Amino acid sequence: TTIQSSTSYKDVAIARDNYKNWSVCMKNYLLAQDLWDIIEASSERKAEDSEADIRNWRKKNAAALLAMQNSCEPNLISEIGEITSAKDAWNALAKIYEPTTVDESGQPAAKVEEHQLPATITNQQSKVQELQAPTLSQGDSADWDLVRHILYVYPDAITAKVSIYGETLLHLAIIAGHVKIVENLVELMSEQDIEIRDTEGLTALGIAAMYGRTEIAKCIVRKNEELVVAPDKRGHIPLVMALRYAAHQNMIRYLYSVTPIDFLLSENGSHGSLVLSYFISLRMFGFKKIYDMKLMHTYALEVVRCMSKEISALDSNKLLYGVVLYPFFEAAKRGIVEFIVEMIKAKPDFMTVYFMNGRSVILSAVENRQEKIFSLLYGFNERKLRVVFGLDDFRNNLLHLAGLLAPSSQLDHISGAALQMQRELQWYKVIIS
Repeated sequence: TTIQSSTSYKDVAIARDNYKNWSVCMKNYLLAQDLWDIIEASSERKAEDSEADIRNWRKKNAAALLAMQNSCEPNLISEIGEITSAKDAWNALAKIYEPTTVDESGQPAAKVEEHQLPATITNQQSKVQELQAPTLSQGDSADWDLVRHILYVYPDAITAKVSIYGETLLHLAIIAGHVKIVENLVELMSEQDIEIRDTEGLTALGIAAMYGRTEIAKCIVRKNEELVVAPDKRGHIPLVMALRYAAHQNMIRYLYSVTPIDFLLSENGSHGSLVLSYFISLRMFGFKKIYDMKLMHTYALEVVRCMSKEISALDSNKLLYGVVLYPFFEAAKRGIVEFIVEMIKAKPDFMTVYFMNGRSVILSAVENRQEKIFSLLYGFNERKLRVVFGLDDFRNNLLHLAGLLAPSSQLDHISGAALQMQRELQWYKVIIS
């Protein structure tokens, strides 16, 4: 067994005010090093143990004892310096540093063993703090290690309500915004566990909606889709909670997309009217976004027109090596017909210029299924034949490219394989005609 250097323990050196954190960290270390059985009562040496068993016990005992000694500041080593048993040293430190609780009569209360923790542990204040601390602290990766240890010791804690508001570990992790912890907890929980509510009737998704935790909401919905229509005590579904408390547009858009439209109809209650009223009060009409998009489109078109004036003065041979050629064919690939029209107006040679693989703008339009670009062919007049019967570097003509499967970016816009096939056949028939 190898022991880490003492510097790895200095940040958690034992003291009265941090004994609980120290004991958790030390137990994790001993478990990882397969030394924890030395601390447990079942590891006591027996008379019938073989010599090899005794040597192994001594080795593990020394390793565990050294780990505890290394975690102490020099002035604290004297507390366990003369003790030769790791178990005795552990118990001695617990007796010295663990706070003693008293019962209602003023007598020392009996210590609650780990396995005695009930399913609902809100009455055990020290245990509540131990469960809350890792989820409410800042370090995400370290937090999950602590939570995992707690769940190992107290398996029922995953569904236990650990706050006065009836919140579970999952609820607390959502409030703190720890995405990684939430993902790990959700993976361990069943669909029924995810449905646990706090004292306000909020599910995990309702809490995520309140705090605007969009990524967390997606994780929860993947586990249990039914939560999108689970109301709290006031009858508010998560979408309404997001509108009422957080007003985060990403969260609202996501919850609206996964909430069944039928559920928002008037015959199913006031959910739809509440959503509509909040949209109005928050002025989330979408008009400004559409206006901004149209304005940007207008500005972009003006820039293109200014460019076309300069391009018209270029020598035709320079088009093959100029910086305009790539944007021209990229626009054809994406179906930006305004750009193509302005460039052809400025320089008609663009109709028959070739780019990668020897393809013209029309061949590129067919390959990428851009019907608006392809329709420009009808205005090519005398150059139409050259384009229609033109071949690329692989000897492909319009029919060959129409026979290839359309890019996924185009097929994704058509729902269903049957409609996709119908669309492909329509393209092929248009090219033949």
